[in-house]
Amino acid sequence: MVERTATDGVGEARGEPPVRGRDSMGVVHHSTRFLRAARRPPTLYTREGDRHATWLELFFDLVYVVAVAELGGLLHEDHSLTGFLGFAGLFVIVWWTWLGFSTYADQFDTDDIVHRVGMVAVMFGVIVLTGTIPSALHGGSFAFALAYLLLRTLYIGMYFRVWLNVPEYRQFSAFVIGSTTLSASVWAVSLFFPEPTRFAIWGLSFVVSIVVTVRGYVGLETIPRPTSHFSERLGLFTILVLGETVLAVAVGTSGTDWAVGSALTAIAGFLIAVSFWWTYFRHVDEWFVDRMYRTNSGAWSREREVSFAHVIGHIVVFIGIITTGVGIALAIEAAIESHTLEPSATAAVAGGVAIFLLGTSLVHRTTPEPPHDHVLAVRLTATALLVLMAFLAPEIVPLTLVGLVAVLLVGLNAFEGFRAYLQEQAVAMET
Repeated sequence: MVERTATDGVGEARGEPPVRGRDSMGVVHHSTRFLRAARRPPTLYTREGDRHATWLELFFDLVYVVAVAELGGLLHEDHSLTGFLGFAGLFVIVWWTWLGFSTYADQFDTDDIVHRVGMVAVMFGVIVLTGTIPSALHGGSFAFALAYLLLRTLYIGMYFRVWLNVPEYRQFSAFVIGSTTLSASVWAVSLFFPEPTRFAIWGLSFVVSIVVTVRGYVGLETIPRPTSHFSERLGLFTILVLGETVLAVAVGTSGTDWAVGSALTAIAGFLIAVSFWWTYFRHVDEWFVDRMYRTNSGAWSREREVSFAHVIGHIVVFIGIITTGVGIALAIEAAIESHTLEPSATAAVAGGVAIFLLGTSLVHRTTPEPPHDHVLAVRLTATALLVLMAFLAPEIVPLTLVGLVAVLLVGLNAFEGFRAYLQEQAVAMET
Protein backbone atom coordinates (compact mmCIF):
# COMPACT_ATOMS: atom_id res chain seq x y z
CA MET A 1 0.00 0.00 0.00
CA VAL A 2 1.28 3.48 -0.93
CA GLU A 3 1.08 5.96 1.87
CA ARG A 4 -0.31 9.40 1.14
CA THR A 5 1.21 12.44 2.76
CA ALA A 6 -0.74 15.23 4.29
CA THR A 7 -0.14 17.40 1.27
CA ASP A 8 -1.32 14.87 -1.31
CA GLY A 9 -4.26 16.21 -3.26
CA VAL A 10 -3.98 19.75 -1.82
CA GLY A 11 -3.00 21.25 -5.16
CA GLU A 12 -5.78 19.33 -6.87
CA ALA A 13 -8.26 20.51 -4.22
CA ARG A 14 -7.21 24.12 -4.94
CA GLY A 15 -7.74 23.61 -8.62
CA GLU A 16 -4.02 23.82 -9.43
CA PRO A 17 -2.70 21.68 -12.28
CA PRO A 18 -0.68 18.59 -11.42
CA VAL A 19 3.09 18.91 -11.24
CA ARG A 20 3.57 17.58 -14.78
CA GLY A 21 1.16 20.22 -16.09
CA ARG A 22 2.99 22.95 -14.23
CA ASP A 23 6.29 21.75 -15.74
CA SER A 24 4.79 21.88 -19.22
CA MET A 25 3.53 25.40 -18.65
CA GLY A 26 6.95 26.37 -17.35
CA VAL A 27 8.66 25.06 -20.47
CA VAL A 28 6.24 27.01 -22.66
CA HIS A 29 6.74 30.13 -20.56
CA HIS A 30 10.54 29.95 -20.65
CA SER A 31 10.55 29.03 -24.34
CA THR A 32 8.48 32.12 -25.09
CA ARG A 33 10.79 34.29 -23.03
CA PHE A 34 13.83 32.72 -24.74
CA LEU A 35 12.46 33.48 -28.20
CA ARG A 36 11.67 37.05 -27.17
CA ALA A 37 15.17 37.50 -25.77
CA ALA A 38 16.75 35.92 -28.86
CA ARG A 39 14.84 38.24 -31.20
CA ARG A 40 16.14 41.78 -31.27
CA PRO A 41 15.12 44.47 -33.74
CA PRO A 42 17.83 45.49 -36.22
CA THR A 43 19.83 48.58 -35.34
CA LEU A 44 22.63 50.37 -37.11
CA TYR A 45 25.99 48.87 -36.07
CA THR A 46 27.83 51.76 -34.40
CA ARG A 47 29.90 50.06 -31.71
CA GLU A 48 33.39 51.51 -31.56
CA GLY A 49 36.55 49.48 -31.91
CA ASP A 50 38.04 47.27 -34.57
CA ARG A 51 35.26 45.37 -36.26
CA HIS A 52 35.91 42.13 -38.10
CA ALA A 53 33.93 39.49 -39.95
CA THR A 54 31.67 37.38 -37.75
CA TRP A 55 31.63 33.59 -37.77
CA LEU A 56 28.29 33.74 -39.58
CA GLU A 57 29.74 35.95 -42.31
CA LEU A 58 32.65 33.55 -42.80
CA PHE A 59 30.20 30.64 -42.93
CA PHE A 60 28.06 32.61 -45.37
CA ASP A 61 31.03 33.06 -47.73
CA LEU A 62 31.49 29.30 -47.94
CA VAL A 63 28.43 28.85 -50.15
CA TYR A 64 29.93 31.33 -52.58
CA VAL A 65 33.06 29.19 -52.76
CA VAL A 66 30.88 26.55 -54.40
CA ALA A 67 29.26 29.13 -56.68
CA VAL A 68 32.65 30.45 -57.84
CA ALA A 69 33.83 26.89 -58.48
CA GLU A 70 30.76 26.19 -60.63
CA LEU A 71 31.30 29.41 -62.58
CA GLY A 72 34.94 28.50 -63.14
CA GLY A 73 33.87 25.07 -64.34
CA LEU A 74 31.47 26.71 -66.79
CA LEU A 75 34.30 28.79 -68.26
CA HIS A 76 36.60 25.76 -68.33
CA GLU A 77 34.08 23.90 -70.50
CA ASP A 78 33.65 26.80 -72.92
CA HIS A 79 36.54 29.29 -72.87
CA SER A 80 35.65 30.88 -76.19
CA LEU A 81 34.75 34.57 -76.29
CA THR A 82 31.06 33.64 -76.12
CA GLY A 83 31.73 31.35 -73.19
CA PHE A 84 33.67 34.08 -71.40
CA LEU A 85 30.88 36.63 -71.86
CA GLY A 86 28.34 34.14 -70.50
CA PHE A 87 30.55 33.34 -67.51
CA ALA A 88 31.18 37.03 -66.79
CA GLY A 89 27.46 37.84 -66.95
CA LEU A 90 26.53 35.05 -64.55
CA PHE A 91 29.36 35.96 -62.18
CA VAL A 92 28.17 39.57 -61.97
CA ILE A 93 24.65 38.40 -61.10
CA VAL A 94 25.89 35.94 -58.45
CA TRP A 95 28.30 38.46 -56.92
CA TRP A 96 25.57 41.09 -56.84
CA THR A 97 23.65 38.89 -54.42
CA TRP A 98 26.74 38.58 -52.20
CA LEU A 99 27.22 42.34 -52.30
CA GLY A 100 23.63 43.05 -51.26
CA PHE A 101 23.50 40.69 -48.29
CA SER A 102 27.04 41.59 -47.14
CA THR A 103 26.16 45.30 -47.25
CA TYR A 104 23.05 44.67 -45.19
CA ALA A 105 25.06 42.74 -42.59
CA ASP A 106 27.64 45.52 -42.51
CA GLN A 107 24.88 48.00 -41.70
CA PHE A 108 22.33 46.16 -39.53
CA ASP A 109 23.87 42.95 -38.20
CA THR A 110 22.26 42.47 -34.77
CA ASP A 111 23.13 38.74 -34.78
CA ASP A 112 19.71 37.82 -33.38
CA ILE A 113 17.81 34.65 -34.21
CA VAL A 114 15.80 36.29 -37.02
CA HIS A 115 18.97 37.55 -38.70
CA ARG A 116 20.66 34.17 -38.36
CA VAL A 117 17.68 32.23 -39.69
CA GLY A 118 17.36 34.73 -42.52
CA MET A 119 21.02 34.39 -43.51
CA VAL A 120 20.81 30.60 -43.36
CA ALA A 121 17.81 30.79 -45.69
CA VAL A 122 19.86 32.97 -48.01
CA MET A 123 22.70 30.44 -47.93
CA PHE A 124 20.29 27.71 -48.97
CA GLY A 125 19.02 29.98 -51.73
CA VAL A 126 22.57 30.49 -52.98
CA ILE A 127 23.08 26.71 -53.00
CA VAL A 128 19.94 26.35 -55.11
CA LEU A 129 21.16 29.12 -57.43
CA THR A 130 24.56 27.41 -57.70
CA GLY A 131 22.92 24.16 -58.71
CA THR A 132 21.34 25.88 -61.70
CA ILE A 133 24.57 27.50 -62.98
CA PRO A 134 25.81 24.63 -65.23
CA SER A 135 22.66 24.77 -67.37
CA ALA A 136 21.81 28.47 -66.92
CA LEU A 137 22.98 29.34 -70.43
CA HIS A 138 21.97 26.07 -72.05
CA GLY A 139 18.24 25.61 -71.58
CA GLY A 140 18.11 25.83 -67.77
CA SER A 141 17.77 29.60 -67.44
CA PHE A 142 14.22 29.40 -66.04
CA ALA A 143 15.42 27.65 -62.86
CA PHE A 144 18.30 30.12 -62.49
CA ALA A 145 15.89 33.04 -62.84
CA LEU A 146 13.55 31.63 -60.19
CA ALA A 147 16.41 31.04 -57.75
CA TYR A 148 17.63 34.60 -58.23
CA LEU A 149 14.12 35.95 -57.61
CA LEU A 150 14.01 33.96 -54.36
CA LEU A 151 17.19 35.68 -53.19
CA ARG A 152 15.84 39.11 -54.19
CA THR A 153 12.70 38.39 -52.16
CA LEU A 154 14.77 37.52 -49.08
CA TYR A 155 16.79 40.69 -49.57
CA ILE A 156 13.62 42.78 -49.68
CA GLY A 157 12.40 41.04 -46.53
CA MET A 158 15.54 42.01 -44.62
CA TYR A 159 15.17 45.70 -45.44
CA PHE A 160 11.45 45.53 -44.72
CA ARG A 161 12.41 44.54 -41.20
CA VAL A 162 14.63 47.63 -41.04
CA TRP A 163 11.74 49.75 -42.30
CA LEU A 164 9.57 48.45 -39.46
CA ASN A 165 12.11 48.87 -36.68
CA VAL A 166 14.53 51.69 -37.56
CA PRO A 167 12.52 54.90 -38.15
CA GLU A 168 15.56 57.10 -38.81
CA TYR A 169 16.43 55.00 -41.87
CA ARG A 170 12.89 54.40 -43.06
CA GLN A 171 13.43 56.55 -46.16
CA PHE A 172 16.58 54.63 -47.07
CA SER A 173 15.06 51.20 -46.47
CA ALA A 174 11.94 52.18 -48.42
CA PHE A 175 14.18 53.20 -51.32
CA VAL A 176 16.03 49.87 -51.20
CA ILE A 177 12.74 47.95 -51.08
CA GLY A 178 11.26 49.95 -53.94
CA SER A 179 14.33 49.86 -56.17
CA THR A 180 14.92 46.15 -55.60
CA THR A 181 11.26 45.42 -56.29
CA LEU A 182 11.54 47.39 -59.54
CA SER A 183 14.62 45.54 -60.80
CA ALA A 184 13.23 42.19 -59.61
CA SER A 185 9.98 42.89 -61.47
CA VAL A 186 11.92 43.49 -64.68
CA TRP A 187 13.79 40.25 -64.01
CA ALA A 188 10.50 38.40 -63.43
CA VAL A 189 9.28 39.46 -66.88
CA SER A 190 12.08 37.32 -68.35
CA LEU A 191 10.27 34.20 -67.14
CA PHE A 192 7.71 34.71 -69.90
CA PHE A 193 10.24 34.90 -72.71
CA PRO A 194 12.49 32.24 -74.24
CA GLU A 195 16.25 32.37 -74.54
CA PRO A 196 18.07 34.50 -75.69
CA THR A 197 15.48 37.24 -75.12
CA ARG A 198 15.45 36.19 -71.48
CA PHE A 199 19.17 36.98 -71.20
CA ALA A 200 18.62 40.48 -72.62
CA ILE A 201 15.95 41.14 -69.98
CA TRP A 202 18.37 39.96 -67.30
CA GLY A 203 20.84 42.54 -68.57
CA LEU A 204 18.19 45.25 -68.47
CA SER A 205 17.28 44.27 -64.91
CA PHE A 206 20.90 44.54 -63.83
CA VAL A 207 21.26 47.96 -65.47
CA VAL A 208 18.21 49.08 -63.50
CA SER A 209 19.82 47.72 -60.31
CA ILE A 210 23.04 49.64 -60.94
CA VAL A 211 21.29 52.91 -61.81
CA VAL A 212 18.94 52.92 -58.82
CA THR A 213 21.73 51.80 -56.46
CA VAL A 214 23.91 54.71 -57.56
CA ARG A 215 20.94 57.03 -57.22
CA GLY A 216 20.26 55.91 -53.65
CA TYR A 217 23.82 55.44 -52.44
CA VAL A 218 25.06 58.76 -53.78
CA GLY A 219 21.91 60.85 -54.00
CA LEU A 220 20.02 60.25 -50.75
CA GLU A 221 20.82 62.72 -47.99
CA THR A 222 20.62 60.12 -45.24
CA ILE A 223 22.16 56.69 -45.67
CA PRO A 224 23.27 54.26 -42.95
CA ARG A 225 26.80 55.03 -41.76
CA PRO A 226 27.87 52.07 -39.64
CA THR A 227 31.17 51.18 -38.07
CA SER A 228 32.12 49.36 -41.24
CA HIS A 229 34.30 46.37 -41.95
CA PHE A 230 33.32 46.13 -45.59
CA SER A 231 36.85 46.61 -46.90
CA GLU A 232 37.81 43.49 -44.97
CA ARG A 233 34.84 41.65 -46.47
CA LEU A 234 36.06 42.52 -49.96
CA GLY A 235 39.54 41.30 -49.03
CA LEU A 236 38.13 38.01 -47.75
CA PHE A 237 36.20 37.49 -50.98
CA THR A 238 39.43 38.15 -52.88
CA ILE A 239 41.09 35.37 -50.86
CA LEU A 240 38.11 33.14 -51.65
CA VAL A 241 38.51 33.73 -55.39
CA LEU A 242 42.30 33.33 -55.23
CA GLY A 243 41.67 29.97 -53.59
CA GLU A 244 40.01 28.82 -56.80
CA THR A 245 43.20 29.70 -58.71
CA VAL A 246 45.30 27.70 -56.27
CA LEU A 247 42.77 24.87 -56.56
CA ALA A 248 43.15 24.96 -60.34
CA VAL A 249 46.88 24.33 -59.94
CA ALA A 250 46.26 21.51 -57.44
CA VAL A 251 43.55 19.79 -59.51
CA GLY A 252 45.52 20.18 -62.71
CA THR A 253 48.48 18.32 -61.23
CA SER A 254 46.70 15.69 -59.13
CA GLY A 255 46.84 12.07 -60.22
CA THR A 256 49.27 12.76 -63.07
CA ASP A 257 52.74 11.58 -63.97
CA TRP A 258 55.01 14.52 -63.37
CA ALA A 259 57.25 15.74 -66.17
CA VAL A 260 59.59 18.71 -66.21
CA GLY A 261 57.31 20.79 -68.45
CA SER A 262 54.11 20.21 -66.51
CA ALA A 263 55.86 20.67 -63.15
CA LEU A 264 57.39 24.00 -64.19
CA THR A 265 54.06 25.12 -65.64
CA ALA A 266 52.36 24.36 -62.32
CA ILE A 267 55.04 26.26 -60.40
CA ALA A 268 54.70 29.24 -62.72
CA GLY A 269 50.90 29.10 -62.30
CA PHE A 270 51.27 29.16 -58.53
CA LEU A 271 53.62 32.15 -58.81
CA ILE A 272 50.91 33.96 -60.74
CA ALA A 273 48.43 33.33 -57.91
CA VAL A 274 50.96 34.57 -55.34
CA SER A 275 51.66 37.65 -57.46
CA PHE A 276 47.94 38.39 -57.61
CA TRP A 277 47.77 38.26 -53.82
CA TRP A 278 50.83 40.48 -53.50
CA THR A 279 49.57 43.04 -56.02
CA TYR A 280 46.09 43.33 -54.55
CA PHE A 281 46.95 43.42 -50.85
CA ARG A 282 49.96 45.70 -51.19
CA HIS A 283 47.63 48.69 -51.44
CA VAL A 284 44.61 47.51 -49.45
CA ASP A 285 43.22 50.01 -46.96
CA GLU A 286 41.30 47.89 -44.45
CA TRP A 287 39.33 50.84 -43.08
CA PHE A 288 38.73 52.77 -46.30
CA VAL A 289 34.94 52.31 -46.36
CA ASP A 290 34.65 52.97 -42.63
CA ARG A 291 36.56 56.25 -42.93
CA MET A 292 34.36 57.24 -45.84
CA TYR A 293 31.27 56.77 -43.66
CA ARG A 294 32.85 58.98 -41.01
CA THR A 295 33.52 61.85 -43.40
CA ASN A 296 31.59 64.96 -42.39
CA SER A 297 33.12 67.43 -44.82
CA GLY A 298 31.42 69.06 -47.77
CA ALA A 299 32.92 66.36 -50.00
CA TRP A 300 30.62 63.70 -48.52
CA SER A 301 28.84 63.12 -51.84
CA ARG A 302 32.15 62.86 -53.70
CA GLU A 303 33.43 60.39 -51.11
CA ARG A 304 30.42 58.17 -51.70
CA GLU A 305 31.00 58.21 -55.45
CA VAL A 306 34.62 57.17 -54.99
CA SER A 307 33.66 54.47 -52.50
CA PHE A 308 31.03 53.07 -54.85
CA ALA A 309 33.59 52.93 -57.70
CA HIS A 310 36.01 51.21 -55.33
CA VAL A 311 33.52 48.47 -54.46
CA ILE A 312 32.16 47.92 -57.99
CA GLY A 313 35.70 47.85 -59.38
CA HIS A 314 36.19 44.54 -57.57
CA ILE A 315 33.94 42.87 -60.15
CA VAL A 316 36.73 43.35 -62.68
CA VAL A 317 39.37 42.08 -60.23
CA PHE A 318 37.42 38.90 -59.46
CA ILE A 319 36.60 38.12 -63.09
CA GLY A 320 40.30 38.50 -63.91
CA ILE A 321 41.38 36.13 -61.14
CA ILE A 322 38.86 33.40 -62.04
CA THR A 323 39.62 33.64 -65.75
CA THR A 324 43.35 33.36 -65.10
CA GLY A 325 42.78 30.36 -62.84
CA VAL A 326 40.87 28.58 -65.59
CA GLY A 327 43.62 29.47 -68.07
CA ILE A 328 46.29 28.06 -65.76
CA ALA A 329 44.33 24.81 -65.42
CA LEU A 330 44.07 24.56 -69.21
CA ALA A 331 47.80 25.27 -69.54
CA ILE A 332 48.72 22.54 -67.04
CA GLU A 333 46.43 20.08 -68.83
CA ALA A 334 48.07 20.95 -72.17
CA ALA A 335 51.55 20.58 -70.65
CA ILE A 336 50.69 17.15 -69.27
CA GLU A 337 49.44 16.06 -72.70
CA SER A 338 52.48 17.68 -74.39
CA HIS A 339 50.63 19.87 -76.86
CA THR A 340 50.45 23.60 -77.50
CA LEU A 341 47.76 25.87 -76.13
CA GLU A 342 44.80 26.69 -78.29
CA PRO A 343 44.17 30.43 -78.82
CA SER A 344 41.20 30.57 -76.45
CA ALA A 345 43.29 29.07 -73.63
CA THR A 346 46.08 31.58 -74.34
CA ALA A 347 43.49 34.35 -74.17
CA ALA A 348 42.25 33.01 -70.81
CA VAL A 349 45.73 33.27 -69.26
CA ALA A 350 46.94 36.53 -70.80
CA GLY A 351 43.52 38.17 -70.94
CA GLY A 352 42.68 37.14 -67.39
CA VAL A 353 45.85 38.73 -66.05
CA ALA A 354 45.17 41.87 -68.11
CA ILE A 355 41.65 42.12 -66.63
CA PHE A 356 43.09 41.67 -63.12
CA LEU A 357 45.69 44.42 -63.60
CA LEU A 358 43.06 46.77 -65.00
CA GLY A 359 40.73 46.05 -62.08
CA THR A 360 43.38 46.51 -59.40
CA SER A 361 44.47 49.78 -61.03
CA LEU A 362 40.91 51.08 -60.74
CA VAL A 363 40.42 49.81 -57.17
CA HIS A 364 43.78 51.07 -55.92
CA ARG A 365 43.34 54.42 -57.65
CA THR A 366 40.27 55.11 -55.51
CA THR A 367 42.08 54.60 -52.17
CA PRO A 368 43.23 57.59 -50.07
CA GLU A 369 46.89 56.71 -50.76
CA PRO A 370 46.92 55.38 -54.33
CA PRO A 371 50.03 53.94 -55.97
CA HIS A 372 52.41 56.38 -57.64
CA ASP A 373 51.49 57.42 -61.17
CA HIS A 374 54.57 55.59 -62.45
CA VAL A 375 53.24 52.35 -60.95
CA LEU A 376 49.85 52.76 -62.60
CA ALA A 377 51.51 53.63 -65.92
CA VAL A 378 53.62 50.45 -65.80
CA ARG A 379 50.57 48.37 -64.87
CA LEU A 380 48.56 49.73 -67.78
CA THR A 381 51.49 49.16 -70.15
CA ALA A 382 51.69 45.55 -68.99
CA THR A 383 47.92 45.29 -69.44
CA ALA A 384 48.20 46.47 -73.05
CA LEU A 385 50.97 43.95 -73.80
CA LEU A 386 48.91 41.12 -72.33
CA VAL A 387 45.87 42.11 -74.38
CA LEU A 388 47.98 41.97 -77.54
CA MET A 389 49.28 38.56 -76.48
CA ALA A 390 45.76 37.32 -75.78
CA PHE A 391 44.47 38.19 -79.24
CA LEU A 392 47.55 37.94 -81.46
CA ALA A 393 49.75 35.22 -79.99
CA PRO A 394 50.04 32.09 -82.15
CA GLU A 395 49.83 28.60 -80.69
CA ILE A 396 52.34 28.57 -77.86
CA VAL A 397 53.92 26.06 -75.50
CA PRO A 398 52.09 26.21 -72.11
CA LEU A 399 55.28 26.65 -70.08
CA THR A 400 56.40 29.52 -72.31
CA LEU A 401 53.17 31.45 -71.85
CA VAL A 402 52.64 30.82 -68.13
CA GLY A 403 56.35 31.33 -67.42
CA LEU A 404 56.45 34.68 -69.25
CA VAL A 405 53.35 35.91 -67.44
CA ALA A 406 54.76 34.80 -64.07
CA VAL A 407 58.05 36.61 -64.75
CA LEU A 408 56.13 39.71 -65.81
CA LEU A 409 54.07 39.76 -62.59
CA VAL A 410 57.05 39.07 -60.32
CA GLY A 411 58.95 41.89 -62.02
CA LEU A 412 55.96 44.19 -61.71
CA ASN A 413 55.69 43.49 -57.99
CA ALA A 414 59.43 44.07 -57.55
CA PHE A 415 59.13 47.42 -59.33
CA GLU A 416 56.13 48.47 -57.23
CA GLY A 417 57.92 47.48 -54.03
CA PHE A 418 61.03 49.43 -55.01
CA ARG A 419 58.94 52.46 -56.01
CA ALA A 420 57.13 52.37 -52.66
CA TYR A 421 60.51 52.20 -50.90
CA LEU A 422 61.77 55.29 -52.76
CA GLN A 423 58.56 57.13 -51.89
CA GLU A 424 58.96 56.27 -48.18
CA GLN A 425 62.57 57.47 -48.28
CA ALA A 426 61.54 60.75 -49.85
CA VAL A 427 58.92 61.32 -47.16
CA ALA A 428 61.44 60.47 -44.44
CA MET A 429 63.94 62.99 -45.79
CA GLU A 430 61.31 65.72 -45.87
CA THR A 431 60.43 65.14 -42.22
